[in-house]
Amino acid sequence: MNMHFPLIVSVFASALVSLLILGCVLVCYRYDVEFRHYINGLDFGIFHGKAKQKILLVGDSRIEGLDCAKRFEGWQVLNVGVAGSTSAQALRFLEHNLRFLPHFEAAIVWTGINDVRFGQETDGIMRKIEAVSALLERTANRILLIGQFPVADNDPSAVWINARLQTINAETESIAIANGYDFLPVVTMANLQRAEVYADSIHFNYHGKQLVCAAVGRWLAAHY
Repeated sequence: MNMHFPLIVSVFASALVSLLILGCVLVCYRYDVEFRHYINGLDFGIFHGKAKQKILLVGDSRIEGLDCAKRFEGWQVLNVGVAGSTSAQALRFLEHNLRFLPHFEAAIVWTGINDVRFGQETDGIMRKIEAVSALLERTANRILLIGQFPVADNDPSAVWINARLQTINAETESIAIANGYDFLPVVTMANLQRAEVYADSIHFNYHGKQLVCAAVGRWLAAHY
């Protein structure tokens, strides 16, 4: 038997295992959003951890799709928003990954709409939003909670959902006041004609998003 054969087998086996691991990582990165944000968080910490101005965005599709590049000029932004997610999922992500994230000058939380749409109890939603914010205190100097704007009138559950969102907004503002956070009442921005700001029943279009970005930009300018 060739004396090099065992070495060749060992090298081949190691290479095969490495390829399988890499394949698993790539598949998880593509299809598991939370895993992708975990990797992105590690990457952010490596390349931007020492940046002077860093901001963390946490929430659902409303914040995931928030492109405020002009307003965030000079800031390094880590957006871990996940479409379709709830406040419970945002909390779970932070519980599992906070220790891997760098310190941020600011964190913005915009979550809760899916909790309401899925019929979750208000008290439970608020406990999770407060828990998310409390965790962020460990890694951010300042926290902004964004309120919920009403769903569009063409949503069959609009009346019921919007009534609950008013309560959610009032309680979110109370949490902000009690804990020294800031609160952005986006609902006041939705008083324009609905067609001008809505892309669908629960998302703003580009114009609507820019209204939010402008308000966030004013908040940043006021504190930094």
